[in-house]
Amino acid sequence: PPDPLEIGGMLYLRLDSQWQQGLPPSQWLLTSPNLLDLYVDVRPNDRVRAFVLGRAQVNPLVPEAVQASVYGQLISTQVVLDQAWIRFDVERAVFVTAGKQQVTWGVARFWNPTDFLHFRPRAPLSVFDQRQGEWMLKLHVPWEKAGWNFYGIVLFSGNQVVDQVGKVGGALRAEVVLGPLEVAGEIVARSGTLPRLGLE
Repeated sequence: PPDPLEIGGMLYLRLDSQWQQGLPPSQWLLTSPNLLDLYVDVRPNDRVRAFVLGRAQVNPLVPEAVQASVYGQLISTQVVLDQAWIRFDVERAVFVTAGKQQVTWGVARFWNPTDFLHFRPRAPLSVFDQRQGEWMLKLHVPWEKAGWNFYGIVLFSGNQVVDQVGKVGGALRAEVVLGPLEVAGEIVARSGTLPRLGLE
């Protein structure tokens, strides 16, 4: 392709203050929990893609040693690897994505009971979904004629450290179109928890 490498990102600057009854304005808390995303997107051809996204949360108004939060917002410096995956296909029939990736099931923002692959709930009032991606191997088999999709996922992260074969989780999902109706069903099994079933 003419442009196989794309580098970009996003800078989101915030400045927040909160007041408390009985305190003069000079003592009101001031915080600036800024976000910086940087990504590298590599597409050497139309069948292979690699993507890496790093995220930094920086608040220059508090000491680096402070480890606290204000309304769920981290107010110390933190750098994380949000995504790092490679995608390719097998005979243009099975599409494979391996690595740390964002996969969100369901469309709701404040209450999303079928978002099983993230084991941490989303902060509904946050402007951005600040949860990191999960380590997984995803297989996607589309049935284009019917508009159906089938997914099989091997999960390498969860509520506990996956350091043994017996702790590896799995998930299955089917998306079916029936006339004007789209139905999705899924099951997710992780070590240490009961299997979870979902229907949308």
